[in-house]
Amino acid sequence: MVRRVLVVDDSPAELELLELAFGEHAVPPDFHAAASGPEAMRVLASLEAAGLLPELILIDLNMPGDGSWPLLAELHAGRHAGIRRVVMSSVGPAAALEKRLREVGIRTCLIKPTGFPAYTRFIESLMTGIAIACGLVATMRASLLGPRARRAAASAA
Repeated sequence: MVRRVLVVDDSPAELELLELAFGEHAVPPDFHAAASGPEAMRVLASLEAAGLLPELILIDLNMPGDGSWPLLAELHAGRHAGIRRVVMSSVGPAAALEKRLREVGIRTCLIKPTGFPAYTRFIESLMTGIAIACGLVATMRASLLGPRARRAAASAA
């Protein structure tokens, strides 16, 4: 069960929609939001200091400027090892960024759902760990897993 989530998105409307969708879950998690990568790093530092790292981070790929890339680099470096899953989402295909995504340990980017019912199904799949949302498959980042899981993920790739 996911008890804490951090959503990183530059759109206030998306953040509000996601907070509502997470609130629809049978056991709603503590919801934390950040409007940028740097803000997310500050939120993570604060949560880590309190011993409350999120188990799930949902990051918008297409934020302005550097957006999510410095945050992804920090997570890929393993600075917050208690985080179990990082999921990237985008309004459109990330094929043009595939190489750069792989460099920071991201194997798949989900297309954001449209409409509240689709968002609640998307969130339910993330919360239950099924990792299948709206017909697209999300993968856990091996760099956030323990050594045995990293080896298993590397052999499966």
